[in-house]
Amino acid sequence: MLNVSSLPLAAYISEHFPWQGYSTPPETFANYSDFNTAFLALNQKRYSNTTLPVGTTFLMDDAQNAQVARTKLTTHSQPMSLDGCFASSLMGLPGLVFYTSANMQSICAALNNEYM
Repeated sequence: MLNVSSLPLAAYISEHFPWQGYSTPPETFANYSDFNTAFLALNQKRYSNTTLPVGTTFLMDDAQNAQVARTKLTTHSQPMSLDGCFASSLMGLPGLVFYTSANMQSICAALNNEYM
């Protein structure tokens, strides 16, 4: 009971105190495209095959307060039909009635690939 009642406090315990601040102010960008390009380049530099240990699929980066999960996706296989995917995979997903056709096609394309 104590564990359940203390769950809302987990967010406050895991974050920095407001008066501590950050060591450097956050970088500002003119628009989202600039931010996206810079952030992608930074993460590709931090978390690449040369910087991560061989065979690592999950990593806790305490210095950046980040969790990194990676897997190899093979995208060369032919996707199954939407009807086949719907019957085998999508029926169990919550909120399926709200999914658009594009959402369902994207999910089916991702589910059909072999994950290594």
